Amino acid sequence: YGTEGDPKKLREFAKPSFWKGVMDEGLFQMRNGLLWNYKTHIINMTGNALMLGARPLEKQIGSYFVKGGSVIRQRAAKEYYYTVASLTDGLKAALDAFDRGDSSLAPHATEWLETGTQATHQPLNLREVRSPMDLFENLWKANLWHTATGLPTRALGAQDEFFKTVRYRAVVQAKAMVQGEAQGLKGSKLRDYLEQRLASAFDAEGKATDKVALQEAQTTTFSQDLLPNTWGSTLQTVRNNHPAVGFVLPFVKTPVNVLRMAVKYTPGLNMAQAEYREMIRGTHGSEEQARAYGQMALGSLILASSTMLGMSGRITGAGPSDLKSRQELEATGWRPYSLKMENADGSTTYIPLGRLDPTG
Repeated sequence: YGTEGDPKKLREFAKPSFWKGVMDEGLFQMRNGLLWNYKTHIINMTGNALMLGARPLEKQIGSYFVKGGSVIRQRAAKEYYYTVASLTDGLKAALDAFDRGDSSLAPHATEWLETGTQATHQPLNLREVRSPMDLFENLWKANLWHTATGLPTRALGAQDEFFKTVRYRAVVQAKAMVQGEAQGLKGSKLRDYLEQRLASAFDAEGKATDKVALQEAQTTTFSQDLLPNTWGSTLQTVRNNHPAVGFVLPFVKTPVNVLRMAVKYTPGLNMAQAEYREMIRGTHGSEEQARAYGQMALGSLILASSTMLGMSGRITGAGPSDLKSRQELEATGWRPYSLKMENADGSTTYIPLGRLDPTG
């Protein structure tokens, strides 16, 4: 669009300057370098799994406080069933995303896979290995250096696709099942209706067509678009317009969405968020209103539980503000923001909670 079809400008865009290429490659390698630690991938999967279980629970709890709550509870309960039923499809989608270097469900919308530079993931397009030449051709096509160094973000993108696909299919099928039962469909007719609705939720290329279900799937993995006119979207715009800012802000969308979700779960603080106030007032419908009440209830439960654990010494806080005192305390094995576990042999294990967001 920016070149207005001018062949000369198109050629210049297709062949960026040497320094532009160096900066793009530097950003790509830096972002991947930050994510090599296996703990990052475990934490990402744990956080997404927690959200996969919490999202229907939010609606179930909040449904008792809104109009038409029984239907919302039915859908939430069925979402759990179809979550389990969709695990195999989620695995297939994850493998496909790993191979393609992009999401099929929502192309070019996963922050791990789309780094905003020229140096992005390319499809592997690997062929079946039947001879040494096939193996050599696979290595050649895979652009070995770039593929190897890009494994962290490619793997995180595949994880994202797994949870997103499972959640999307669960929401679509649960909604279709409740609507089909409300129409009095049974047996093969109900099954055919469900299959038809699920098939229509994807286009010929596997892209999601149900915008509401896709938004829910992206929210579960913290990959939804940032709200316009917010500080988060402003930061993202600045980074996109000035790629060098990426060296300071390598990721924006995911951490901002995690932080916003943490606010929604924090009683009192959540009322300062305009999006949450709209949800609890019912501006976005009874289902989102139920979710807001559920988030308030779950957040209160987490806060009360953590308060009791903190008062009993089972959870540690920030520790001393004095550097020397803090160093002396850490020398004993103490760790900040951790769950303190007493072992049978008398030793103590500290399990860090700070990175287990948004719950942590």
